[in-house]
Amino acid sequence: MRAALFAMIVREGVADISEHYLQIETSPIGMKEDATLLVAVYTNFDLKRADLPSDETVEKIRQCLGIEDPPRCERRPESGKVLDAAPHMEPFNTLPRILVPSTRYAWKPPCLHYAWLAPEAMLLDYAKKNKLSRRLGRKLNVPGTMRAALLAMIIREGVADISQDYLRIQTSPVGMREEATLLVAVYTNFDLKRADLPSDHTIEKIRQRLEDETARDIGDAQISQVSSFLEQGDRGRYDILFIPGPSDITAVSVEAAASHIQALYGNGLNTVATGSGRLLLASSGLLKERTASAASLDVPQTQVASAQEWLEDNIIRDGYFWTAEDSPETLRSLAYLVKAAVRGELQCAIFPLPTFRKHWKAQSGEQGATIHSEPTKPSTTPGADLAKSINSYSPAEADRIPHPVVHLAIRVGLEGSMSSCNALVRALFQMFPNAYGLLGASSTRPFEYLWRDAGNRLHVPWDAPSDEDLRSWEQEVKEMHHYPSDDDLMDVLEYVKVCVAYEPGDWRMPPYSHAGVVAIALGAGAEKEAREWMSELVRDAMHSDATWTWDIGRWPILVEYAKQTGIVAEITRRSVEQAEEDAELARQALLSFPHTSIAVQNQRRAAMEKFRNAPMSSLVPMLEVLKWEEHETLLKPPASLSAIREAEERLGTELPDDLKEFYLVSNGIEFMPLANAPGFRPVEDLKWERAADLGLDQIAVDLGCEIDGAEWDQLPKMDRILVISDDDSEEDVWYVDSETIGKAISVIRSLGRSVDALGEPGWRAVFWCFWMVETRWLERGFRGYIEELARESEKKGAVLVV
Repeated sequence: MRAALFAMIVREGVADISEHYLQIETSPIGMKEDATLLVAVYTNFDLKRADLPSDETVEKIRQCLGIEDPPRCERRPESGKVLDAAPHMEPFNTLPRILVPSTRYAWKPPCLHYAWLAPEAMLLDYAKKNKLSRRLGRKLNVPGTMRAALLAMIIREGVADISQDYLRIQTSPVGMREEATLLVAVYTNFDLKRADLPSDHTIEKIRQRLEDETARDIGDAQISQVSSFLEQGDRGRYDILFIPGPSDITAVSVEAAASHIQALYGNGLNTVATGSGRLLLASSGLLKERTASAASLDVPQTQVASAQEWLEDNIIRDGYFWTAEDSPETLRSLAYLVKAAVRGELQCAIFPLPTFRKHWKAQSGEQGATIHSEPTKPSTTPGADLAKSINSYSPAEADRIPHPVVHLAIRVGLEGSMSSCNALVRALFQMFPNAYGLLGASSTRPFEYLWRDAGNRLHVPWDAPSDEDLRSWEQEVKEMHHYPSDDDLMDVLEYVKVCVAYEPGDWRMPPYSHAGVVAIALGAGAEKEAREWMSELVRDAMHSDATWTWDIGRWPILVEYAKQTGIVAEITRRSVEQAEEDAELARQALLSFPHTSIAVQNQRRAAMEKFRNAPMSSLVPMLEVLKWEEHETLLKPPASLSAIREAEERLGTELPDDLKEFYLVSNGIEFMPLANAPGFRPVEDLKWERAADLGLDQIAVDLGCEIDGAEWDQLPKMDRILVISDDDSEEDVWYVDSETIGKAISVIRSLGRSVDALGEPGWRAVFWCFWMVETRWLERGFRGYIEELARESEKKGAVLVV
């Protein structure tokens, strides 16, 4: 085989490649009886060789042999794939050596932060009290505000001697649900060789300072009367200020009580007022900018203005202030909530969140002025949906197939059809023998829980686990998801029950996940809650396929509960026969992928050419279908040539041609929520901005190239930029000035990167959103981005008219 391979590729002149590289290799991975035979072009030990085959050479060989891209052949995974998996990832307890940047390797690991979850409530409260809030346009810049508070708390207060370029509020997609996880980061894996790396002692002082505010332990409480406590010379530290309501408030000196409360209150102290005690707290002036509970309370007209707002909810939390009515049931719920907050579990600064959202809308007069997108209809035919997706993929998108197939296989297994589950798994590894390398253990462990005691385990490319392995996996998932100890189990269960009652439908209750609280209920023997919460989890999974694998399937106790009760099929309302017929559609599409993908590839090339040849005046009107329903129109009247010239004179440079073409069609555009795309500001509002003023100065100008970790610091950072997206959009698009681009090209060329790949100095456009793993350089500029949006518009019914 090797002689034939060498003759076909080298002697026939298909590709210029050394005989050293082109090999027929055997591999035990994916083998059935003997070994898998591979066409190999290089190994990981060849990566530093100067004559390493280029991507173009490898592609020529692949095309000549007529084979598909092997799974995981991409040098860099697509951001979309990373973000799909990120919400279900867990942080590393220790940093694997392969993720430490080194000049010995020709790849750059992802940027990983040594960090803790940011105490959002505490930092925002600190910022509010110390007037440190930061804004972007009309919006509160939450990460910027939290970082200002963090720097003031740690550096200005002298807690730790650390450079402020280390101490950051970092966004991460890991563990996120709707937006992103916020972290307090002290350094990254790319900082490890810096001489001023923070010491363990410095990091411990920072951690202790944050924990002092957010994670005080509650043991047996020592209760003190206010008068005797104030007389003490050394009062020590106290954790909660409790203001119970007197039965007859007229018998209390309100002025004296207010003075005592002011004397006792300290920054970051949980302050709880119940019953008529709420009026005493309000009299102290501490609620002046806070929302409070007025349930079962007659607020005198003279005290209405002593709180920012009075709402009729039984319990209200606003920052560190808790107000509540004093019925036994409410007090019991309040106790569990306050205890969870002091332990650092209830991290949101306001409670209950639905009440505040409703109130904010009413205050702003929005009423109906929100995005009324219909909720995604749960699919009752996921196999047909998956078959449609597989039939729409090109060969280059083969890596997008294994995970959805696994999700469907686990779903039908949980629905009771293990034969269909196994048929999908067989087909997957038949078509993609190396898929296990892409899936990993976290995606395949659920199969072991399904196969346990069923006697129908398949021959798969990983070893069968021992009983000890299964116990270890279960303990691992418990630790990752903060499963409480036996002593705390009932407390946590009660806390979760209160959250579910007050914030129905909101299952974000860090540090516990939705699947985790079902496991807690099962562990505590709370059958009623376990069934109710599991039912909601299954309904969520019908909207989000990954939930079957990375949430339900991760917990062996949930898989066993589903097998024993049949609750999944009960909620999905599918019989075994329906599930099997549906899964068969996906299996057939999987087996047909080699043929359908080639046809898709040819269709896409033709479609992309259509948009590339279209004028801007045909592309921009297509975007109208992406508008928010509250906007009458997405587009604006065109800009005049004189307005464009005036902008160029003001900026001192000529604008990019594609941007000018856009403005001659529409002078700005509203934001496009249906495509997660920003609005664009009119030409009159264009101005140079400093990246440092926008918090973007730490972003390296890498032009989308692969840069070794040790070389990263040589790159210029974002400096002078021209933001073209509007202030109200979450997403940002900006141009980097040609001078900075020229510097970046010079540095990257000096590092030995391909000159052709870099292009020439000039304007470069960037797309970024705060939750993105990295910036996205728009390879075909602003024009290419508009073409993408036009293709998205076509999917929603827009027609290209040239």
